Amino acid sequence: MSQVMIEWIGYAASIMVAVSLTMSNIRMLRYFNLVGSSLFSAYGYFLNLPPVFLVNGFIILINIYYLIKMEREKDSFSLIPTQIDDAFFQKFTDFYHDDISSYFPNISLEALSDKWEYLFILRNMNPVGIFAFSEAEQRKVDIHLDYVSPKYRDFKNSYYLFEKLQAQLQGRGFKVYNAVGMHPQHAKYLKKFGFMENPDIPNAFVKPI
Repeated sequence: MSQVMIEWIGYAASIMVAVSLTMSNIRMLRYFNLVGSSLFSAYGYFLNLPPVFLVNGFIILINIYYLIKMEREKDSFSLIPTQIDDAFFQKFTDFYHDDISSYFPNISLEALSDKWEYLFILRNMNPVGIFAFSEAEQRKVDIHLDYVSPKYRDFKNSYYLFEKLQAQLQGRGFKVYNAVGMHPQHAKYLKKFGFMENPDIPNAFVKPI
């Protein structure tokens, strides 16, 4: 392999490790760090640098071990109804105020409606997210908030949430979800969960219940 290619492997390894250290989601941190350590190990191999090759080979094994452990862990989920005047609800939204506002700039946390329904998403008894919705015309459900704290954004919470809600909302006669995805990452999330863009309304998404 040419010297230039080896240097690019080193640059790529450095970038992947650096990016991994910016991530709050532990699973994603492990994945990116695994790629970075793999590239560093290859870099050490091609340059005949045993310390670099061996140490990063050990880091690869550590990352694989913890990723397998994470996949095997069985999380416990539940949904708990809450209200905007609940003390813990206020503490939660105050703590994550800026992050929530960045994903839902169309919602004012200081003027939430007491007519909406609110659910805390609990994961292993830890409150990790808030889901807020209300009834709209023509048996539709408007989703106002679908927020999960950064550490737990691995989609497991949302799989549980939508699975649980589907039967409940169908039983109440609802047919369609409406959602707004103004933040690029939130729009991507909505598409992942089967929401389709509404061509007539900017940033609007719909999904059958």
